[in-house]
Amino acid sequence: MEKVSRKQKGLKVLKKIREAAQTSIGLSLDQEQIKAAHITRDAWVAMLQTVLIQVDLFRAQIIARAKEKPYFNILTSIMGINELSVALFIAEVRDLHHFRHYKQIESFAGLSLRCSDSGTYRGYRHINHIGNGRLRSILYNMTVETKNHIPEIRICFLKRQMKHDRYRRNIIACSSNLLKLIMALVRANRPYEFREEKVKELHELENQIELLQEKKIKPTLKKAS
Repeated sequence: MEKVSRKQKGLKVLKKIREAAQTSIGLSLDQEQIKAAHITRDAWVAMLQTVLIQVDLFRAQIIARAKEKPYFNILTSIMGINELSVALFIAEVRDLHHFRHYKQIESFAGLSLRCSDSGTYRGYRHINHIGNGRLRSILYNMTVETKNHIPEIRICFLKRQMKHDRYRRNIIACSSNLLKLIMALVRANRPYEFREEKVKELHELENQIELLQEKKIKPTLKKAS
């Protein structure tokens, strides 16, 4: 009990808790109380199942509406972005043709950078968060998935990780590359295709990272021996 309470209570208090527990914990219920508990449990399970069915129907509806857009298949051609993510993205931006530049979507989501500057002190740049929070969350999740598959996104992510190992900040920074790629594909009206030069650049970068990691490991092994 002392360990569980993390030594926040004294010995006298712990003894009183133990004595009270002997007559309050593990008491058997009568049949009426057991039946009431079962009814409550079944009601909650039925309610949860109903909610899950409604959620599935809602997802199917927004995906069906999103498929009406001519660029739906273009966005789903980007590996790592599923139909639901595309539907949610379209639901927030409404129509990508209303945006002339990917920076406009970035500002709409509140991902544009601002700097804390008092005149005598200049701080780090960070996103302003003034925008659509739902879109910001959707873009973050889309970037997390595409960074594992799309060379244009993964190269940016790995380079930033090599400089500063700040996962969340680097993901947010790479979302600009994803928006830039999306707008370029929509403007060209074509699905995503892997480019050989980018794939080659990614392989070279990953090999470089592996060599750097080996160099860091080897000295520690020598010291240990």
